[in-house]
Amino acid sequence: MTYRFMSVEQGKDMQVYWPDGCDVCPVKAKCTTGKQRRIKRWVNEDIIDAMLNRMNFLKLWPSEGRQLNIR
Repeated sequence: MTYRFMSVEQGKDMQVYWPDGCDVCPVKAKCTTGKQRRIKRWVNEDIIDAMLNRMNFLKLWPSEGRQLNIR
């Protein structure tokens, strides 16, 4: 995906990306009616993703989580 620009929506800074392969994608008609799909991501969303990954890890392997001191 290619970063295109930054916008503000409801007071949140959003990064806007356009995928590079939309023109050759076989399911494009189901995904978007436009020329390309635009994907917006909150600038701090990576922090939430990391937290969710950590929580999922601790749910699956609680004893290992304690041994690694990541709680």
